[in-house]
Amino acid sequence: MFQNFLFVVNAVLPVFILILLGIILKRTKLINEGFTKCASSITFKIALPVVLFQNMLDADFNSLFNPKLVGLCIAIPIIVTAVVWFISARLIHDRAKMASFIHGSFRINFAILSLPICENLFGDIGAQVGGLLLSVTIPVYNVLAVILLSVCCSKGKVRPLKILLDVLKNPFIIAAILGAILKFMPFGLPVFLDKSVSYVADMATPLALLTIGASFDFSRVKSAFPLSITATMIKTVLIPLIFVPIGAWMGLAGYELGILMVYCAAPAAVTSYIMSAEMGGDPDIASNIVLYSTFMSGVVILLGIFLLRTMGIV
Repeated sequence: MFQNFLFVVNAVLPVFILILLGIILKRTKLINEGFTKCASSITFKIALPVVLFQNMLDADFNSLFNPKLVGLCIAIPIIVTAVVWFISARLIHDRAKMASFIHGSFRINFAILSLPICENLFGDIGAQVGGLLLSVTIPVYNVLAVILLSVCCSKGKVRPLKILLDVLKNPFIIAAILGAILKFMPFGLPVFLDKSVSYVADMATPLALLTIGASFDFSRVKSAFPLSITATMIKTVLIPLIFVPIGAWMGLAGYELGILMVYCAAPAAVTSYIMSAEMGGDPDIASNIVLYSTFMSGVVILLGIFLLRTMGIV
């Protein structure tokens, strides 16, 4: 049992130590707001998409693609959004607060935080399956987010063409498409390009995690606490409790069930704060959900994977 616990700690804790380092560097003014914005932009537009591109090239789709796992991961945000929206519409009368609450309840930070944990837990296969899930679920999350914020904050004006363009312009979608195309080509990357891709991919995780820590604004912690903590509990506790057993019932086991656990308990995405601020949501609620769920996620993933390993399922 202790070995299982130590294994999970060694996989999960390094991720959160780098987030803590980002907080410390920001507090000691070794990095500032300008660095954080630039690093965040580089991470989102270049570094993490390159990781996904590399994972798509390395992945063995014939052996890794499990329609049950992929289908469930696509269904989860749709189901959660529909249920939380239905309930919230009757309880939260401020549409901006409602939009940010729902957005924070379903939007996940799988690329930056959970993908490294999958790799730490399950090695290359964890990174490749995680990358595959990332490529197929990103369009779902983007479409749901744009529809939600448009309906709640823009008087119901939903523009399908704009949604489609936003999805197609997403750096992760572009990286996934390019990786998939090159994967099935009779030639690979030249050696010099392959090494360059590896260099950029290697810097993605530490840069992303430092940026998350540096971007936390603790001055907003006490604002809108009830809604923020409720969304956090939905995101990191309720969703894993419901959907991980469903995954096991569907026949998922081993690394697939472990990745599902990490996927379900992933914290709210930083982009949920950015989109809420830009599209008329409540930025305080969005910011708090990101902060609370990031730390809650670490605890839930650690305990969840430890329990699954102890039971011999993962």
